[in-house]
Amino acid sequence: MKRKFKNISKKGLIMTLCLIGIVLVLSIILMNSFSLPDQIGTISFQSKSLNYDNKEAGSFEITKSTRWISKGKARVEVNVD
Repeated sequence: MKRKFKNISKKGLIMTLCLIGIVLVLSIILMNSFSLPDQIGTISFQSKSLNYDNKEAGSFEITKSTRWISKGKARVEVNVD
């Protein structure tokens, strides 16, 4: 059984395909826009009961830093002193 598409003109088909292409491109751009690499800074925690700045025995400082090394991959460094 042959189907005939007499009602669909070439212009209408081209416009429909262009619209579908535009929607696909925009959706890909939106999906990637939420994963843009932002610079994540450094976070530092110090002990409260013992003064780390005075190097009291038992005091500590934890420093975490993160940086993007490629798309979808980040390097996390944690230093305990």
